[in-house]
Amino acid sequence: YLGIYLILICLVNIRSNMKYSYDKEVAAKWGNSNQYIEYTNKTKNYSQNEFLVIIDGLNTIFKKFSVNLNLKLEPNSLSTLELVEELKDYITKYFYNCTNKILLNLGLMYVSDERFINNIDKNGEGTANYIKEAIVYYCEEKNE
Repeated sequence: YLGIYLILICLVNIRSNMKYSYDKEVAAKWGNSNQYIEYTNKTKNYSQNEFLVIIDGLNTIFKKFSVNLNLKLEPNSLSTLELVEELKDYITKYFYNCTNKILLNLGLMYVSDERFINNIDKNGEGTANYIKEAIVYYCEEKNE
């Protein structure tokens, strides 16, 4: 699913210039899709520094999820569902239109791809699964 792979570019080892290998992976699978075109149009003028700042912002959202997990807030708590909305809005602002369907698939990818788990769980063990559960609740609440 496109949303899953596009965000993959951003999360895995971006600071070590591995972005380009993931760009190729994504382009090969989704290069003709509307979302890929939107992604490339939004990101093509980002400098390396701007891109890193955007990725740091995404990781800050993941850290907020970890805080809620450590506070033992349920994934369907108001605070956590607000973080899901923040994540969705952030992806839409900087990458591509993140529909609830794409968001749900991202949540599933967060727990099914070791690259995501390893990156997200740097914020605390279980964070990736917590985010996935919160996304599922959010999407069920929005009936999509």
